[in-house]
Amino acid sequence: MGDLRHWFTPLRSFLTTAVIPIQYSLSLPASFVHWIDRHLVTSQQLLKENTELKERLRLLQVTVQKNAFLVQENTELRSLLNATQILKDQVITAQLLTMKLDHFNQEVLLNRGKEAGIYAGQLILDAYGVMGQIVTVGEFTSRALLLTDAKSAIPVINLRTGMQTIVVGNGGELTLLHIPDTADLQINDLLVTSALASHVPDGYPVGIVTEIKHIPGEQFAVIKVRPIAHIGKSRYVFLVKK
Repeated sequence: MGDLRHWFTPLRSFLTTAVIPIQYSLSLPASFVHWIDRHLVTSQQLLKENTELKERLRLLQVTVQKNAFLVQENTELRSLLNATQILKDQVITAQLLTMKLDHFNQEVLLNRGKEAGIYAGQLILDAYGVMGQIVTVGEFTSRALLLTDAKSAIPVINLRTGMQTIVVGNGGELTLLHIPDTADLQINDLLVTSALASHVPDGYPVGIVTEIKHIPGEQFAVIKVRPIAHIGKSRYVFLVKK
């Protein structure tokens, strides 16, 4: 009998130790269980709130971008208004509907046509300078070649010297045609429109000379010009009536 007690005593001790966690869990107060439930609910609420905040942040970002666009548009419209107020010629305002700016085509479509008195050859300008000329006119829209189009050519005068020449597009930049290598031309010379063409009013800024290259043995210099107009950026323009 003593031997049996000797074997059962360790066994009872082991079983007692094994059931302690079970007894402890059964004896947990109900408040702890409620705390776990509340914690799970709170986590779900935080996840939901986090999702809502992210959605509101995205909406706020879109709103900020839209407001920035409106600020830019209002600035452009104010500049255009200021420019039209100091012009002596009669002008018509228009908005760009579409724009092509690839190497082969540099043109825009305007929301004004015959009903507004638009005609082929008419100059289009932004608040800074000449952008191009109208080439085709529909009833309610018209298409214009930008200065930088390879098919564009506008007569200009060097404001410093009075020299008349023609500025042509080159698929993204401007150049001057047939300038003698000995011509009086300097960097930063201002070129303005010339009434040499009957449909073009004179005196409107076209471009600034940026590069003069003399090639040995060549009769003509290579002249590069930077447009003054913000081509590719302006959405509103005005058309000058001569």
